[in-house]
Amino acid sequence: MTAIDSTGLQALESLADQVHESGRELILCGAREQPSRLMRQAEFQQHIGPENMCISIADALSRARAVYPEASKHHPVGTVWGRRSTDVLEPESESAAPKLPAIAKEIT
Repeated sequence: MTAIDSTGLQALESLADQVHESGRELILCGAREQPSRLMRQAEFQQHIGPENMCISIADALSRARAVYPEASKHHPVGTVWGRRSTDVLEPESESAAPKLPAIAKEIT
């Protein structure tokens, strides 16, 4: 998102609280300048924890693997998780997961 107002922030806070109450964690990443500034000013990190506000998708996925290790078994590092060629994560080590072929071949 490129911008958010107080109503949008309240909706995110409500969602974060509901997710937390259900025993799960909400992990956000890649907030642009204006939403990031508003979230800091409103102390939004209190709703999800500062460790769950990640700068990049790779950081968010790393955090998700730490929070939900059982999900990592079904979606190992190095697999395609999105639609863009940049959505392929590199394995942490050579033995972690095999590198997949190009995204176009994966989708077809």
